[in-house]
Amino acid sequence: MTQTEDYQTAEMSLDGSSGRYKGHIPGSFIDKKWDLMYFVETIGNSGSGRMYPDLETEQPYVIVSVER
Repeated sequence: MTQTEDYQTAEMSLDGSSGRYKGHIPGSFIDKKWDLMYFVETIGNSGSGRMYPDLETEQPYVIVSVER
């Protein structure tokens, strides 16, 4: 959770069996010195989009504690 690094992106894909989108954060990206911070941004073909968590209602990211 260092804010000195640029964000990285990962494509998500539709899981045909569940109808949900899924993405993957590679283990090599995770550094034990820092907790993991992420958010999800979706952008449709029309260019409109949304973020999770919603910036208007809560902190705009999720923090996952890394076991040390």
